[in-house]
Amino acid sequence: MIVLLALNVTIVIAQAPEESRACQGFKARANNALSLGSYADAVEYFLQAEAQCQYFEKDNYNRLLLCLQNVLGSYEQGNETFEKYNQILLRVYDTMDQKGIYNEIDDIFRGYYETLANIPNYKKADKYLSRGIKNRGKDLSDAYFIILFYFNTYTM
Repeated sequence: MIVLLALNVTIVIAQAPEESRACQGFKARANNALSLGSYADAVEYFLQAEAQCQYFEKDNYNRLLLCLQNVLGSYEQGNETFEKYNQILLRVYDTMDQKGIYNEIDDIFRGYYETLANIPNYKKADKYLSRGIKNRGKDLSDAYFIILFYFNTYTM
């Protein structure tokens, strides 16, 4: 029994560096793709890194969000690819929220992307748009978000 336990611990320890190398490799590829402006490739590598890494840092999530927003900006709403990346973006926001690393400064954009979903969650969008407008206050320079907030409220 003790020999079996020791063998199991050895196998786990032997696998840990391999996982770490895979994790670091995907992060490096993602950051390289980001620096080259290849946002779609960077998204794929960041998603693989997130799956491989035991701890995916807030900085990596922020870079992933940046890449997703850039990819979304290159597609028309309603496009199948747009919807795919928008769903990923919303999942990343939810994951960050669950991990306690979500920054409420992103609420206004999170609410905006909620309204762009194929099947929008207007209550969730309302929560983030209203909190985002409240948090930004006078610093909110784009009136579009206020119009979107009222439109979203009317739609509910």
